[in-house]
Amino acid sequence: DGDSDFNDVDDDNDDSDDDDVINCLDDDVVSGSAASLSRSSSARNSRHNSASSSGRAAAAASAAAQSLNCLPSQIASLFPGVPPVLNFAGEGEYLESLPSELRRLLKWRLSSITPLVVKRVIGRSGFKISQKSDDWLGYFGKHMKPNGFRTIREYQKVNHFPGSFILGRKDRLWKGLQRMQRLHGRKAFGFAPTTYCLPGDLKEFKAAWDAASVGTAQQQQQRWIIKPPASARGIGIRVVNKWQQIPKKRPVIVQTYLSRPYLINGSKFDLRIYVYVTSFEPLKFYVHEQGLVRFASVQYSQSSKTLGNRFMHLTNYSVNKHSASYTNGNPTGSANSGSKGGGGSADGEGHKWSLQSLWAYLRRCGQSPERVWDSIKDLVAKTMISGESHIAAQVRLLCRRQYCVHELFGLDVLLDDQLQPWLLEVNISPSLHSNSPLDVRVKGAMVTDLMRLAGFQLPTGPPWPDDYSPTEEERAKRVYHTEQKAWQDRLGSLLDCLTPSDIRCLAHSLDEFGRAGGFQRILPVGGDRGLQYLRYMDQPRYSNLLLHCFLTCHGRREGIELARTCQAAPAGRLEARREMAPLDEKESQRVGFNCVNPQCRIFRLSATWDQSVNED
Repeated sequence: DGDSDFNDVDDDNDDSDDDDVINCLDDDVVSGSAASLSRSSSARNSRHNSASSSGRAAAAASAAAQSLNCLPSQIASLFPGVPPVLNFAGEGEYLESLPSELRRLLKWRLSSITPLVVKRVIGRSGFKISQKSDDWLGYFGKHMKPNGFRTIREYQKVNHFPGSFILGRKDRLWKGLQRMQRLHGRKAFGFAPTTYCLPGDLKEFKAAWDAASVGTAQQQQQRWIIKPPASARGIGIRVVNKWQQIPKKRPVIVQTYLSRPYLINGSKFDLRIYVYVTSFEPLKFYVHEQGLVRFASVQYSQSSKTLGNRFMHLTNYSVNKHSASYTNGNPTGSANSGSKGGGGSADGEGHKWSLQSLWAYLRRCGQSPERVWDSIKDLVAKTMISGESHIAAQVRLLCRRQYCVHELFGLDVLLDDQLQPWLLEVNISPSLHSNSPLDVRVKGAMVTDLMRLAGFQLPTGPPWPDDYSPTEEERAKRVYHTEQKAWQDRLGSLLDCLTPSDIRCLAHSLDEFGRAGGFQRILPVGGDRGLQYLRYMDQPRYSNLLLHCFLTCHGRREGIELARTCQAAPAGRLEARREMAPLDEKESQRVGFNCVNPQCRIFRLSATWDQSVNED
């Protein structure tokens, strides 16, 4: 469990943490007053039985004394017999005290690059940073070497998936998207600029260069952007328009430069979108409603004489913070202030805005931010799907449990002059450095939501949910419903008879959906959209089909009602009977169902949570 299991990687994390700092609450202080977050507890997050009355009394007394929000220390499941998950405190919040024997389990493994905003959240939530102990619960830091994932214990959770470089490296990301274009067409997967990986694609790139250079005017207009395949923070990136500027031997990627970006106050900008993946099998991921809009600090020009101006053509904070004209701005400004043509400081946030400020600006300009956001979420879904098969295989090979791994990705998206989103890159370690009150507000809220959604468990109860070994009958059902050529025809009968392992998957997912906070679920999803995403995947995975069918037939509202019904069941058993409205023939065709028995109205949920059924 030493540092030998970890790699130093070129990531997007700008934090400079001190390994000797253990007091989490003293970190991440910025000038000015950070916005205080009041994130009230949801009614569904009832107190778990394991929280002692003395702990509640102590927390209540502390809250009364300090006038702070006091939340339950654990979030109870909607289902009886299912272990609770740990709660995390946002800014201005405190948690009820756990019993002393449980508090001792709250250990977090130290990494030299654990972001300060993460340290603050876990510090408020009762965790102690452990430098030497190997019985920690969580880790947020460097990407691990493949064999390092094998050492993760069943109750531990690290913030990277094995194999996620297939998305995080620019060359591998493009190869994956290129493969998806061949399989499903450029119309569906043409949301990234055309890319060439040199020197391997040099011949193909030269042909494209020559084709675009016919005539003097065309030669002067063409622009290409060169990037190292595995760097971040704008390192090594430059815009070129001459063949002699292209490296011929060293590994680089060359992309078509998007020369007509949407401008605000004459400046180029891009979006940092936070995407959180809780699992690749089943594939479950979310996009946070809060993100950042990052402006170049010099107004944009298409003149070839400006191609060397990094402050004009690059939007990275790591680059533009060195510009004399760069400002962080004052986050107290209103997103509704400023004129239609305003930019930069019009929304009171200098060269960095929140996503909400951008949406407000677009509305004032008569644009539809909802349409833009929907297009971005579709881009996110297809990007994650492009790496699904590879990462899921790596998790099965290297990890003891699906629970042990999760990951936050930072997607960089540029809007062109038609407000069409383009994917620029994916960061596997997006910067959580908080250099301004805006960063503290956006990233602090996002990290708190992430920790709650992650579902950290204390190692005191039965394993849940993926340690259950399916029976032969359950295996036969999975094989039947995942046959490559027949899975779509068999979706309609998948819910006819739910197995104990089906219930585990559904209950775990319904609980997770309820903890999303500011994260919006992208997958799984029901209906036509969900079915199309399933078709993009390399192979039908049973758990993906199960969640799609359940959400198509019920949606989460019925799932919650189902959970409430199940809470009345005897302890240790989850059982319910529900009425299903039959799908008529037209509706069956619309959602892609060819039901074996479309008039089947009754299905039975049954699962036993006895530890004896959990096998290795």
